[in-house]
Parts: sequence; structure tokens; C-alpha cells
Amino acid sequence: MMPGAMPGAASPQNPATANNQLQCLFVQFQNMLTGNLRQRDLIFHDEVRTMFDDVDSWEAQLDPAHPESLGLKGAIMESNELEVRQMPSPVDGKPVSEIEARGNAVVESPRRGFTARAVRIAYSQLNDMLTLEGDGRTDAELFRQTQVGAPQSRTAAQRIFYRPATETVRVDGARSLDIDQFSSGRNGNPKR
Repeated sequence: MMPGAMPGAASPQNPATANNQLQCLFVQFQNMLTGNLRQRDLIFHDEVRTMFDDVDSWEAQLDPAHPESLGLKGAIMESNELEVRQMPSPVDGKPVSEIEARGNAVVESPRRGFTARAVRIAYSQLNDMLTLEGDGRTDAELFRQTQVGAPQSRTAAQRIFYRPATETVRVDGARSLDIDQFSSGRNGNPKR
């Protein structure tokens, strides 16, 4: 294992997904790790590269050299700082995770066809919500491609809320919005 790398085989407390897969988080960082284990809060500092995806076994590991191996729910994230929190769900008490990337944050999901850039990117497992935030000078950006060969859409705003599973987008303080992408379904036919 490389120094400053934290392989993330899922913990016993992490809930399994609907198809009984485990969730795996791999974090590689340059400087230090701070946090509070009792509060289940960790912060990784400096040049943080993260991969996460569902895996089939406790022995599975994600390989940052091969991002093409990620599944449908997998993503790669880079940032200056990454905070990972785990807390009980208010719905059923089961553990859920939140990930917050700060500083030059970029997340890419090759299989889902989206890339996001922002000063701050947060993901909540509880509601499958990706929140992108600008800082007043720089907008948050979401680039999506609904199918292979289709044009890529760009959304720029002060704040963007995106649910990858349903591909729904909500924006606050919109600066640029590609309307054509919202009027077409995945097969190119207008939504009704």
C-alpha cells in the first residue's frame, strides 16, 4: 500500500445496497489526516484523490490506475481537501455517509456520463444528492452526456443540486443552462 493511501473496504456498519453489494471508498492524499473517530468524521488534506463504488466482497479493492473498471455507481473525485462523515439515518437509524470535497473539486462518473466542477462538492448517501457550490467568483459547473455520441450539456450556476440516479437537476443562481438537454429523454424523444 502507498503512503497516504487509505483503501476503503466497506465497514461492517455500512449498509448494503439493494442488491447486497458493499460500498467501497479509496482515498489517496499527500499530507495528513485529521478527524474524530468517535464522531465518525475524517478529513484528508492536500491533493486528495478518491474513488468510490459498490463492490461484491470484503476483499475487493478499487484501483486508481484503472478508473474504467468502475461500475454504474462509481465515481472519481479530486480536491484539495476531503471530509467523510458517517451518521445514523433519521429514517431507520442505519449508518449513512456524506462526502464533502473542498477546493478545486472535480467529480467524474464515467458510466453515468457526468463531470462536475466546483469550489465545494458534497454527496449525501441518504438522499443520493450531489450538491455543487461556487464561491461568488467561480460558478459550479455540471457537464452531462445523456448517451454515447450525444452532445455534452453544460450547466453553470452558483449552486447545482443533481441526483445521479434520476438525472434530475435543480439550480440556484443559474448563469448558463443548456435547455436542449432538459427537453429530451435518454432516447432523444421529448419528455412528456
